[in-house]
Amino acid sequence: MGCSWQARANTRCLPHAESELAAIAVVIPIAANAIYFFGVGPTKHFDLTPVAFAAAGVLLAFATIRYHLVDLAPMAHDVLFANLGDAVVAVNGHGIISAANPKAVELLSTHATTLVGTRVADLAEPWSNVLSTLVQSPNPPNQETTVVAQGAKRVYEASRSRMMDRSEQPVGTLTIIHDITAHKMLQAALASMNVELEDRVAGRTAELNAAIQRLTEEAAERARAELALRQMQDSLADHVTSLSKNLGVLYDVILVGDRGLPVPEVRSTGFDLIMAALSAEAGFMLAWEVGATPLPLVVARDLAAADISRISQLSDSWLFGDRLPRVVLDLDAAHNYPAALKIEGARTFLGAPVFRHDERIGFVGIYWRAPVALGVDEIALFAALSDQLAILTENARLRQQREAEVALEERRRLARDLHDSATQSLTSVLLMAEVAINRLQQGQLDRLATPLEQIAHNARQALREMRLLLFELRARSVPQGQLVAALEQRLDSVERRAGIDAVIIATGAEQLRAAAAEEIYWIALEALNNSLKHSSANQIAISLSVSQTGAVFQIDDDGCGFDDATRNPGGIGLQSMAERAARLSGDLTVTSAPGQGTRILLKVPSSHPQQGDLSPAAQYTPPEHFTRMETV
Repeated sequence: MGCSWQARANTRCLPHAESELAAIAVVIPIAANAIYFFGVGPTKHFDLTPVAFAAAGVLLAFATIRYHLVDLAPMAHDVLFANLGDAVVAVNGHGIISAANPKAVELLSTHATTLVGTRVADLAEPWSNVLSTLVQSPNPPNQETTVVAQGAKRVYEASRSRMMDRSEQPVGTLTIIHDITAHKMLQAALASMNVELEDRVAGRTAELNAAIQRLTEEAAERARAELALRQMQDSLADHVTSLSKNLGVLYDVILVGDRGLPVPEVRSTGFDLIMAALSAEAGFMLAWEVGATPLPLVVARDLAAADISRISQLSDSWLFGDRLPRVVLDLDAAHNYPAALKIEGARTFLGAPVFRHDERIGFVGIYWRAPVALGVDEIALFAALSDQLAILTENARLRQQREAEVALEERRRLARDLHDSATQSLTSVLLMAEVAINRLQQGQLDRLATPLEQIAHNARQALREMRLLLFELRARSVPQGQLVAALEQRLDSVERRAGIDAVIIATGAEQLRAAAAEEIYWIALEALNNSLKHSSANQIAISLSVSQTGAVFQIDDDGCGFDDATRNPGGIGLQSMAERAARLSGDLTVTSAPGQGTRILLKVPSSHPQQGDLSPAAQYTPPEHFTRMETV
């Protein structure tokens, strides 16, 4: 029990009542033995020591049971108190330190023997002020202080707790001093990091704000650009629509030239299209003629006789002095323009001189009754249509002139052909007839056979050539897919009527392109004409074969032939056939020999026949009695 009490006493936390009971339990046996030893008191000869030990034992037993004197908890508390990492100081109600753990002794820079029993006010600064504040204040806040020891600065935080007895009366305070240097350093580091982070966040926020501002500006700029693009697209679509309409009108004007109309109708039709395209209400067209005064008014629309008379008086210098279109938005206020230009009721005028390679063609002008806002597109369209109308008019004039020249040339060619062929044959017939008459008158009947045969031969030749001329007068282009039919018609109209045995064999001819069929047709006509005029042939064979590899066209006759080495290479007929073959990228071969007939062979590559699954080129074999030429 003594050991237990000693251990409890060493903890310096023995309760007051427990201490008294322990002291009484020790004093009672000593006092009873002293009374017996010295013989004092009422019982001099009676030894009360055993009774005192019994009383002491009862008292210690009560203290042990009541106050847990032998419990291990106080010792555990003492061990925990001694090994705490924080400094712990117990101060009684009089401001005296009654207990302190080793950490407190180390922190307060003194020894435990001198620290216990030391007044708080006698401690060194700053601990005197800190502990005094904690002890004396009713509800003091935690005290924070900084201590510099051995060149190192430490930061401590002191907190107070009151100690109560069993009756809940304050008997002192317990102060815990905690080293918060690491915490402060960490807090400072965190504060620095927080500041740095805030700076970085602020910088990043500024960057993001700048980026957002930039993106906002870009989005706004993009929106403006998209709006501008949409407006441009709409404007472009309207412009394309307008251009398409203008091109359509220009195309309609161009088509007028393909109709083969005479010059007055070309002018009239084209001018009506111009007025319709620009919604004009009146207009005129003057034609240029050298030395003509006034210029002839070739087209007039919705103009009074007086207006026509005035417009005809417009001077050449004003009409053709400038190539640019003339635009007058208000004729009544236009004092710089000729008075002859103004017509009754018209407010807006648009006119343009028309040239062709610096050559004056005419002048076109149109009117509107009300003011009209003319844009660049309308003015450009008017100028283009006026130029095109002038071109069409000039083309029509040249076409009429060319047609007249062609008709005259055709008349001359027919006259030459009649002179070179039919006239000569008839002259020969006439001469032979006169010879026959002379021989008949002289009674030379045996010599009549030769001139009569010559007369018959020349008459037949003249008939052939007359039929040929009649056929040429009505020769036309070949309809699509009708090449064989056109050749058959030629053979029926000329060769067969002249007594020539003519055959034609064709394979895949309907697959030929129209251009190729047209060229082959005219090559065939030229070859047949030559045979009819010069070879005196009795048989003609034509073959045509079209396949994927190309087309092969061949004409054979059994005529007198000619010497290929001595023939004239510049003959017009053969030259014409060669030019047509070249247009087809084909190969034309002419083979002949005196007394062996003539062969015309044309090979056209596959680019000119139309596509199709065609059979290989057929091999042509002439009739059995037509054997003087080798077959292809």
